[in-house]
Amino acid sequence: MIIRTQPRETICDRCIISVKRRMPRRANRKIVATLSLLFALSTLYLGHHKSQIKVLSLEVRHSFGGRDVLNVADNGILIHDPETAKRRADDEESLNVARLVETTAQVDTTPQVDPLAEVDALGDTAAQIDTTTAGIKLDISRPSCELQNKLLGALEINKNISRQFEDIGEVTLEQLLEGGCHKPRDCIPRQKVAVIVPYKDRESHLKKLLYHLHPMLVRQGLQYCIYIAEQLDEGQFNKAMVMNGAFEEAMKLDDYDCIVFHDVDMLPEDDRNLYVCGDNPIHLSPAIDKFDYKPDYGTCFGGVVGISPQQYRRANGHSNRFWGWGGEDNDMEYRIQFAGMNITARALEIGRYQMIKHMSSFKFSKAEAEHLRLEKNAKERTKVDGLSNLQYVLDSVERTPFYTKLMIDIQRLKLDHITVYINDKIVETFTDKPGPCIWKKFEGKNLLDTITLPDDVKLETYEQAVAACLKTNCFGIVKLNVKSKDIYELRHGNVPHNLVLSTRQRRMVMNEETGKAEGKLVKRYLFPRRTAHVYTCPGQMGSLHSYQDLLLTGDNITNTYRFEIHVKLRRNFSAQMFYYDRMLVESKEHLPAGDWQQFKYYNGKPLDFSSGRKSFSFSTKPKPLPSVPGSFLVNSRLVDQFRQPYYQWNWWFETTTGDYQEDNKRRAAFYQEQIDKRKKEQQKAREEAMKIKISPVLKNKNTGGKKAVIAMKRIFEMENQVILMQKNEDEKRKLADEHGRTLG
Repeated sequence: MIIRTQPRETICDRCIISVKRRMPRRANRKIVATLSLLFALSTLYLGHHKSQIKVLSLEVRHSFGGRDVLNVADNGILIHDPETAKRRADDEESLNVARLVETTAQVDTTPQVDPLAEVDALGDTAAQIDTTTAGIKLDISRPSCELQNKLLGALEINKNISRQFEDIGEVTLEQLLEGGCHKPRDCIPRQKVAVIVPYKDRESHLKKLLYHLHPMLVRQGLQYCIYIAEQLDEGQFNKAMVMNGAFEEAMKLDDYDCIVFHDVDMLPEDDRNLYVCGDNPIHLSPAIDKFDYKPDYGTCFGGVVGISPQQYRRANGHSNRFWGWGGEDNDMEYRIQFAGMNITARALEIGRYQMIKHMSSFKFSKAEAEHLRLEKNAKERTKVDGLSNLQYVLDSVERTPFYTKLMIDIQRLKLDHITVYINDKIVETFTDKPGPCIWKKFEGKNLLDTITLPDDVKLETYEQAVAACLKTNCFGIVKLNVKSKDIYELRHGNVPHNLVLSTRQRRMVMNEETGKAEGKLVKRYLFPRRTAHVYTCPGQMGSLHSYQDLLLTGDNITNTYRFEIHVKLRRNFSAQMFYYDRMLVESKEHLPAGDWQQFKYYNGKPLDFSSGRKSFSFSTKPKPLPSVPGSFLVNSRLVDQFRQPYYQWNWWFETTTGDYQEDNKRRAAFYQEQIDKRKKEQQKAREEAMKIKISPVLKNKNTGGKKAVIAMKRIFEMENQVILMQKNEDEKRKLADEHGRTLG
């Protein structure tokens, strides 16, 4: 029962009184109805003296399928509607619900006679209950939306059909209010729901979602608003922190009963999957087509979930420390359990969704190492990381016909400029001020992840390729030469690298022992003619800063790099600052992580971001570039002591020995060295796992079991790394075989 009170006013909104008891066969429905009616009318006396009470029209529903609706006449008489009464007395269990709907009644607190003193028989003829002696005046009102079954069940969804905002307007039939909200006109809504969609650069997905979601929520009889929660900056996406901020802002705008967090790429397939909350947080999307509609696909609280505001605050919301893709859903599972709640799930038959395919960009890249660290201290973070320490600024609110967009600013500092030094020479100074997007050309380079186009689409010119790329989720273009003809392909990848094919050719080689020339298979490297064009937008964190002048490297040559960093604080905070980076050679192999550099002092004083000073400057120490020749992508980061990023940027460079054949020999040796290293680590992990398995400590489930799980997880991760490396090598050999004749 929900009763909201105001001074001298009691509002009984969606009050539900249930009477559940075992009734004998052929139970007298008059007794059942009278019990329900007694409980309902007794709530009228909960108000203050001379209170104005909003009461609901009364309905008696039976578990055996029928219901008695007691409508309210102008003279205050409750009238039984015989058309809705269906007797099925062969049930032994009877559930009667008296539901109060939007009707006003003035209660006189002077002594009165029993309002139910006279109850006529409830049958096919109208029954009248005289309530005027109790000083109660009842008015006609709307029924509950739960009584109106407008649901269609399974829906026909095609995630591959593009949608426009005009299409959404056609299916909503002018039922939406400004800001993408809806309030039923002919019935009392089930619940007041805020649908929060964390969003970044997925407009085509958003249109598809709104096209299917709005009509479904209208049919479900909900009062709702759809909030698009977008991160203001262009850095890595922090979905969890954005959801926390959107939750706080939505609750400022209205008093919602239920919060539904909804991924933008999830399309519901059944409108019986009600977007309402209950006694426990609920997983609304347990079955997804990507995973063959099977449960336990990696998370029990991700995709689409429902949680009441009270439950969300009890769990302290989502963690604020998960940047990039993934991790926050599993962490939220633990938070809910740690708060003493259980997660329920919709039945697989109706909790079905289609997931829109997409390629992840830099903003959604997964910081896997950081996420593993966060998993280990989940318990310690639960109370201190979430709504309790949330810091953000609401930059703007935009209300459109189909949604309300909340721009959430989660940045702690703003970049003024960064100056890049290579071998103590300035190669670039850049800021975060947005500039026009441009195409950068990389001769002799390739890009990963080809975008498959329809057979009838041929891109024969650069202009055609650019036009096609800007219409798709494309980040680059590659020009190939096939049979002396140039063609263009679209790519999801945006990191230039050398395409190197290997082949074995028979060559005459002098035998040093015999002094005779002998035929021998010699490994040679081939370099197909490719040209890469990368689309990048200056001022964005995900843009590519490229330094295309070749750097000579070798056994006795060392190249260095460093940065001068100038920042401005957006707000005062207490934290440390570090610099570190990760390097990827030829879009294939990560180099071992380097040391962290901590900025401890500024102008000779200990660094303090809470001092009130707004501007700071730092310089990193010179660091050596790798001795392995090749093209490199570097992700540089400024982070705090918890690895939470302040700012990050990507830059690209290339080194060579001057001999491409020698470059590839050295890289091949480096790749093999990394494979062998991982194999040794894998074997070591297996040995540790076997020791744990045969150890008596396994009998203690609280220690041995956890260690075994951790060890097996390490084995699984290392096996995947080795398999991926071997797969890449196999693909290179296959490609070499396919192009060997043409390029040899």
